[in-house]
Amino acid sequence: MVAKSDRTDARRLRAGFTFIEILTVVLVISILMSFLVAGVRWAMNWSMLSRARSEMQEISGNLAEWRAQTGAFEASTAFGFGSSDGFGDRISGQVGFLSRETTQIDPWGNRYLIRTFTDPVTGQAGIRIHSWGPDGAPDTPDDLYLDVN
Repeated sequence: MVAKSDRTDARRLRAGFTFIEILTVVLVISILMSFLVAGVRWAMNWSMLSRARSEMQEISGNLAEWRAQTGAFEASTAFGFGSSDGFGDRISGQVGFLSRETTQIDPWGNRYLIRTFTDPVTGQAGIRIHSWGPDGAPDTPDDLYLDVN
């Protein structure tokens, strides 16, 4: 006959984890992974927004430099505005005269759009560099734009 103390010793010698312990560890790891995935998505989105703003600043700088040299905004292949076909390539205060897609692609795979607009405060004509943003749909809250006056 086996003594009661011998059975207790045998149970203590068995190595391993219970099913509940394993489930608890898996649950904790999955919760931590969900935080990691959310953080990576946020960082990627922030990076793409930052890149789009930077590219729009670059286009704006090119337009401003061209305007300083010629006195007007002009679309040309040098600045990524497509070919100069004589229609809508030059802006000298005519609002609504230009609406062109650039050859430069935003981080979400869409082309930047260059449009004229009138500043509601000053009444001056200017250029708006536009990206449709992450959803790629026009006129939604996630659109990005930069005004160049």
